[in-house]
Amino acid sequence: MLRNLALLLLLTGCTVKEPPKSSPITVEQIPIEEAGGFLCNAQSSQSLIGKKVSTEIGQMIINLSGAQKLRWIPPNTAITRDLRNDRINIHYNNDNIIEKINCG
Repeated sequence: MLRNLALLLLLTGCTVKEPPKSSPITVEQIPIEEAGGFLCNAQSSQSLIGKKVSTEIGQMIINLSGAQKLRWIPPNTAITRDLRNDRINIHYNNDNIIEKINCG
């Protein structure tokens, strides 16, 4: 019983909320040469720190970074440690303001 409760608490701490979807995200194909082999380049999107989370901002970050995957990370959320060189992470606060953008 205690083990089940611990498992339930662990699993509920791993849920990830997605930002509100105002429009579908479309990903523009970036030539592999320009995207560095589709490796993530977080440096190119650092100017978007401080902006409010939206699907449009997510799309801009994908386009700027060359990443294939995007992961929204809400505050106080446990995330997996599976590092991926084609994924960009967007960390945001309780006010839906982007605080950190990194690859992994």
